Formats: sequence, structure tokens, C-alpha cells
Amino acid sequence: MHIEVFRGSNPKVWYWHFKNKGRITASNEAFSNKSNAIRAAKGVVKAVMKEDCYVCTPWFVSTEKPDCLEIRWD
Repeated sequence: MHIEVFRGSNPKVWYWHFKNKGRITASNEAFSNKSNAIRAAKGVVKAVMKEDCYVCTPWFVSTEKPDCLEIRWD
């Protein structure tokens, strides 16, 4: 599973969603800039990990792709 942060049809709007095995499993609303979309997506992962796995903070690794930013965690 990973996060993808990308621009919508309007170039000023950023979105993010979770992808697992090629399918979108969860998505969120629009954000005004890329950093807010990244912060919100990472916040969801941190909250879920804290509740379910009792892990302090996951380690995030970002990969820039031509059409989106891919974020994975351990």
C-alpha cells in the first residue's frame, strides 16, 4: 500500500489517495497546495498506525514520478 499525491484537472488543486495492488482504497478532499496534501495523508497513516499497531512513528520514503509523488512507509 502507498500514498499518491497528484494534481487534479485544475492545476492549483492537489489530491491524495491510498493505492493497494493498483486499486484506490481511500481518497480525500482537495488541497490548495502539495505540502498540505502530503501532511494530511501522512497524518492519516500516523493515526492509524498509532491506534492499530501501537507504533510511534512510521518511516516515510518519497519517490517523485512524472505525474505524482509516491509515498511508502515502514
